[in-house]
Amino acid sequence: MKVFVTGLGIWSPWFANHTEFTAVMQSDQLPEASSTTPKPELIPKNERRRAPLCVRLAVEVASQAVADAGLDASGLATVFACGLGDTAITANLCRALCTPEQLISPTKFHNSVHNAAAGYWTISTRCMETANAVSAFDKTVPVALLEAASQVEVEQRPVLLVMYDDAPEPILRMPFNCDAPFAAALVLAPEPSQATNPALELHTTHMEAQAGWPTWPEKRLSALYNNNPAARVLPLLQAIAPVLGPPDVSELTMPLSSTVSLSINISN
Repeated sequence: MKVFVTGLGIWSPWFANHTEFTAVMQSDQLPEASSTTPKPELIPKNERRRAPLCVRLAVEVASQAVADAGLDASGLATVFACGLGDTAITANLCRALCTPEQLISPTKFHNSVHNAAAGYWTISTRCMETANAVSAFDKTVPVALLEAASQVEVEQRPVLLVMYDDAPEPILRMPFNCDAPFAAALVLAPEPSQATNPALELHTTHMEAQAGWPTWPEKRLSALYNNNPAARVLPLLQAIAPVLGPPDVSELTMPLSSTVSLSINISN
C-alpha cells in the first residue's frame, strides 16, 4: 500500500504543534514542560469544559492536521487510536463502584466509551463519514496505520488518523509507566496534494521472532517514546517532517504481533 501524508498535527507538554516540534528537534535543549492542556476551539465551550483530556488531545491534533491538509473535516473518514483508553475515567468509575452508594457521574459514564473522541469530533465537525476507534495496547500505532492506510487504498480517498494517549492514573501505571500525554494526527491520501508530501509504502511481513521498535535517538524524549503508546509514532513523524531535511532513515519496522511486523518505506 502506498499513501501520502498531506497533513500533520502534534501535541505534547513540550511542543503544541508541528512548528514547535520541529524547533525542539533542531534544538540542543528540551524546553520546560508546559502545565497547560489543549483547549480545541472546535468543541463548543460548554462541551469543552466537560470533555476529558483524552478527547481534547485527539480533537486538537485532528484540527491541526486537517487545517494543514487544507481539507473540509466534514468529508473525512477517520481512525481514532488510543492504546490505554481514558484511565482517569476508568479509575473514577471503579472507585465509584467500590462505594456503598455506587453512584456514577452521568458525564463520566458518557465519556467512558472508547470512541468518545470520535463522537466529539464528528459531532463538532458535522461529519457523517465512517469513524473507527481502534486499540492494540502498545501496538496501537502500527495497527492504526495499517487500518487507515487500508481504507485509503481500498476507497481511494483521504483518511484522518488520530493517535493519542494520556498519562494513566497512578493505580493503573503497572503496564505503562507513562507520565506525560501525547497526541499526533496524520491525513493520509491516495495522491499527493503538493510535491513535498512524503510518501509511505506499507507492507506486512511474517517473522519467526517479534520485530523490535525503531530506535529513537532523542534521549530527551525517550521516556515519552518508550512509555506512551501513541508516542511510538515519533520516529515516523521525525522522518516525514520536510523542514528537517532528508530523513535519517528511509524505512521503519514496527511489531504488529508476536510474528507479524509492519514495514514503512519513507520517501520525501
